[in-house]
Amino acid sequence: MRLEPVNLLGGFNRDDSYAWSVQDVCNWLPTVADQTGTRTQFKLRTPPGLKPMQSVGVGPIRGIHNCEGRLFVVSGQMLYEIRANGDAVSRGTVPGVGRVRMAHNQIKNGNQLAIANGQSGYIYNTNTLAFTRITDEGFPGAIDVAFIDGYLFWIEPFGRFWLHSDLAGGLSYNTLDRGEAEAQPDRIVGTAVSQGEVVVFGERTVDFFYNTGGATGTFQSKGNTCDVGCASLNTIQNLDNSVMWLGNDGVIYRLDGYRAVPISTRAVEKTIAAYDWKNAFAFTWEDQGHKVYYITFPDGETFGYDVVCGMWHRRESQGFKRWRLNSCVSWGRKWVATDFQNGQLWTLDWDYYLEGDKEFVSELTTGILHDNGNPISINELELKFHTGGVPTIPEYSEPTALLTTPPYPAFSQSRVAVAFAAITGALRSLFQQGLSSDSVTVAFAVTGGSLRSLFQQGSASDYMAASFLAIDGSLRDAIRLGRATDQMQTSFSPRAGALTSPLVQGRAATDQLNVGFAPTGGSLSV
Repeated sequence: MRLEPVNLLGGFNRDDSYAWSVQDVCNWLPTVADQTGTRTQFKLRTPPGLKPMQSVGVGPIRGIHNCEGRLFVVSGQMLYEIRANGDAVSRGTVPGVGRVRMAHNQIKNGNQLAIANGQSGYIYNTNTLAFTRITDEGFPGAIDVAFIDGYLFWIEPFGRFWLHSDLAGGLSYNTLDRGEAEAQPDRIVGTAVSQGEVVVFGERTVDFFYNTGGATGTFQSKGNTCDVGCASLNTIQNLDNSVMWLGNDGVIYRLDGYRAVPISTRAVEKTIAAYDWKNAFAFTWEDQGHKVYYITFPDGETFGYDVVCGMWHRRESQGFKRWRLNSCVSWGRKWVATDFQNGQLWTLDWDYYLEGDKEFVSELTTGILHDNGNPISINELELKFHTGGVPTIPEYSEPTALLTTPPYPAFSQSRVAVAFAAITGALRSLFQQGLSSDSVTVAFAVTGGSLRSLFQQGSASDYMAASFLAIDGSLRDAIRLGRATDQMQTSFSPRAGALTSPLVQGRAATDQLNVGFAPTGGSLSV
């Protein structure tokens, strides 16, 4: 019997009426052939996993920005710079709990990193390392910021007008350098820069402004308008030489010249109609032939639109309907993403098949197979898969004893690299997978005599046990101090590349906590 091809692949197209359309693509990347000679026109590709990079601050991370190769994140209420060796250096305090918007300009010998937190504006000078709240009387605060032609372009907190800084001067402002929505008297939601022009998004319209070169009144209206507004500031993103956003009508648009072109399908629009538009946010990701606009509804799902193939798909993480990422940025030759629950940074790695230590499941629900109501007989079905390799997941055995008094035994390369004493019932036994009855998450596997990190942060429901920085599978600059409510503290050598002290001791209120590391060989000293 001759086999015939059946088209089972495509993008997300789920409808309320399953008998009409039930097609769903979750945690796959629809991919279209760009050359002839492929077996099929489409395939589904496994997306990159989330490889733990490090944990920064108390979290959650409210924003991330690449400032000419220097990576900055706002975690909790602190601005951090992430150095190449993994150090997270605090640079200033950014009040608030909501998402922030960031941009930067160029100054002599450095840059000015601009941060809008919804009420105020802040400038970090990468040359002088000065962190400053903008106090110029011409600056009223801001909800959004973008860069164009040497100017920082801001949106006033109540959306009444936009304003811009002096040229290459993020701390100086002139009250004459302001403007309002031109087409309609609607509130301004946010801004973006595209094709050398400022795009100002209102609640019902989109206006365009250009640089006239004047000393004051520098930016003037182009006289072009889109009769569609923006539902959420944080959905405005640049991708593929254009701008994308969630419209006030629940349609997701892409800017084409001065036209708003819908890119969402009716299936996507019907699904997101039930979700909270105002708190929706988006980020972009580009790698290995994919250019994806991801939009997340915190009370709903995460959808991705790949402009290369023109198809939608969904993303979700284990235990959630949505994907756990909050933002994503290119840094060097890798993509760094943030977690919505804490201060965790991830790298999107094609060779890492997990999200942290959790599996992610890729699912496909095909389109409706039918023959106009006639019976269908399928005697044989052949599916082609490239199965790849098996993820490398450390193997652990259950703890066999409680460590309550010193001395503590040494464990060799085949078992575990960290042992803790039990203190007032908080830290139980030794940790091989880092999960005990108190949800402690501290563990290291030993591979070939070296420490390979599994977790970057150790914590329990009522104690902070220890914290570590991990870069590319090794311990570089360890956290200097971990402290718990019972005065338990654990110190580690700050020297780069290795833990040089063979035995490090921490004191607790009732007894002593010993954590032993060998300087070489991967075994524990007592």
